[in-house]
This record gives sequence, structure tokens and C-alpha cells, in this order.
Amino acid sequence: MATRPTRYCDIDDLVVRIHAGSFSANAWQPIIREVLREVEGDSALLLRMPSSPNGTTESRPWAVLEQFDPTSWAAYAKEWFRHDVWFYGAQRTGRIRSGCVSVDEQLVERRSFLASPFFNDFACHANIDRMVNVCLADARSRTGVAALSLYRNPGKEAFSPADVKLLNHLARHLAVAARNLFHVQSIRFSDALRCQALDAVTAAVFAIDSSGHMILTNRMGEELIRQARWVCHHNGALLPGESLRELSIFRNALHRAAANGVGSRFIVTDAATNTQALIVAAPVTPTSDTDRWPNGVATLIWVTPISTPEDTACDMALLFVLTGAEQHLLRRLILGDDLRDAATALNVSIHTARAQLKSVFRKTGRRSQGQLLALASRLSTIRKSARS
Repeated sequence: MATRPTRYCDIDDLVVRIHAGSFSANAWQPIIREVLREVEGDSALLLRMPSSPNGTTESRPWAVLEQFDPTSWAAYAKEWFRHDVWFYGAQRTGRIRSGCVSVDEQLVERRSFLASPFFNDFACHANIDRMVNVCLADARSRTGVAALSLYRNPGKEAFSPADVKLLNHLARHLAVAARNLFHVQSIRFSDALRCQALDAVTAAVFAIDSSGHMILTNRMGEELIRQARWVCHHNGALLPGESLRELSIFRNALHRAAANGVGSRFIVTDAATNTQALIVAAPVTPTSDTDRWPNGVATLIWVTPISTPEDTACDMALLFVLTGAEQHLLRRLILGDDLRDAATALNVSIHTARAQLKSVFRKTGRRSQGQLLALASRLSTIRKSARS
């Protein structure tokens, strides 16, 4: 049997897009498609079940379909969700818990599934045989039970432990994003407000060439330039904002990234307002020796606002089950301390601080302080958008 390619190559990017798309049902389509591709599935449903037939939530299921027959979905919503042996198996085994990942045979014994009317009269017609499920909301949620279910067609193997491992890594992020989506739906935002919410969780992105001249930016980038907030634009060049305390650091990072292809991550502070932003300079890999920079783009610059470290550290502690000591260390790092300074401020040894940081890396799935700060920045932006 051929060895499958190594996964997790774009896991951080996928996590960011999961959170960024959390306020729009349409934004979930490409997310579900990519998750489905990673586990080599054939179809998928992002499904929300009513909390009870007479409850306050919708009386019928709601879903986002990916490669799932609309006729089969209509039949499921009208009748078959009441006879879904996988759903009742999850209830019976206590696996309807937010963030829980289950494969089909954990929910119902294979022989019983194949003998059930649900399989013979529904699943066969829907071309479904194997399933893995990520629970996104449990019965305690006012929106009802929700899940992302991924399916394989008849004749395919069951989902593997490697598939479950990947989904376990994504489960918490999917659950948080789903709660955001259902919250937006429950208060019936208009399309305009949904767009504003999506803009709020999207970082400003600037593409510059090897001389530092700006080639393009997105809507949030245009707004930051208009406000002269953290960045400015002069004679075609992207420049640091004049009120930044880290002016020389930002200027040198722009030069190194554009001219020498050196990436960097750092935090800048606006001296006038004391607000902060995470700056990420990501050089673009040349496509060939003759065409050094594709489309003239040498570097992408990401500018992401940061909320208070107390809020962000608390959010991450709740999301990733960090200890109090790990939360205090994370807060110091978000404030801009290096590890040794953080250890001094917290009155612990550098060896203890390193051990705590390794534990934070393990729990969050990060491999470096730069990745950890980038995740903190994304979560802080989501917090701001939820308040707006």
C-alpha cells in the first residue's frame, strides 16, 4: 500500500481560516472541502440538529453540504434524522461533547448499522458507508447539537487513527468557530453586518516588491494607511508609522525581507494610543532563477491588531486548558518579554519557564514563540469582532 503524504503542512493556515470564516456559512464551504480532502473523504455535512421537537431552535436540521446529494439531504431533514443510528449511538455512548471526535463503529456496532433501516433505506441511496464525526456543540448549547460529519462511499476503508488525530487537532477550533457562526445566525445579522464581522477578523495584508514599493493591499490595509495607523504610504513605498516605538525595528525588517528574503515576527506599539499590533514579514519564494519574484511580489506583510494580553491569555487558557502558571507566562510573552525576562518577572527559573513554554507548545500545537504569538493575535482579533 502506498504511503500517504505527511499532513499538518498547512495546519496553522487552516486554523486561521477556520476562525476567520466563523461568521459566515458561505465561508465554511472551502474549510469543509479542505478538511474532507485531508482525510480523503467523499462527502461531508456541517449539521445542526434541533435541541428538541418543540424547542426554541429550528424544528428541522440545518446544514452546509459538500459533495452531498441535495435530494438525500432533503430526505434526511424531512424524515431520516429521527432514525439516525449514528446520532443515537453518540447519545447512548456519551460522545455528544463539544470537541469530541468519533468514528462510526464507536457509535454503533458495524453489523447493527448494516442491518438498520437507516443504512438500507437512506445511507445506501446517499452513497454513504463510513463516517467520522466532530461534535461542535452539545445539548447544553441553546442552538442545539451540531457536528461536522465526513463520509466515505461504499467499498472504502474506515477512517484511520491518523484521520482521527488530525481531526482532534482541529476539533476545538472548529467548535469555537461553529459557536460564532450559530451566534450570528441566532441574532440574524444582516448581510452588511456579516461582512463587517468578517472584515474585523481579517488581518491587513500588504504585498511589496524588492525595493519596498507596495504592489497591492486588502480593504483593512487601505484603512490602516488612511488612518496612518502602524503603517503609512509615501512615494509608493510601504513605511512604518512615525509614532511607533519600534520604528527602527520595523524599518529594518522591511528592508531585510524585501532585499534579502529574511522573514520576521515582532510586536509594535503606537506611542500615541499605546495600542499594539503583530507584524509578520513573510518573503515570497522565487519561482525560478530567471523570474526572481513572481508577479513582482517579494514579501507579504501582515499587520494584526492585538487586544489586551490579559484577555488573550485568558481566552487561550480556557481554550487549551492551560495551567495558571502557563497563563501567566503566556501573558508576559504577549506583552513582548523574551523567555528570560518573563522568568524574571514571574520569579521562576529559566528552566521552569522553558518547561512551561514546552507544555504550552504541546497543548496549542505550536512549535515556536512566533507561531504562539501569531495564534494569540488571531484570537484577540476574533474577540474584538465578537464585541463589535
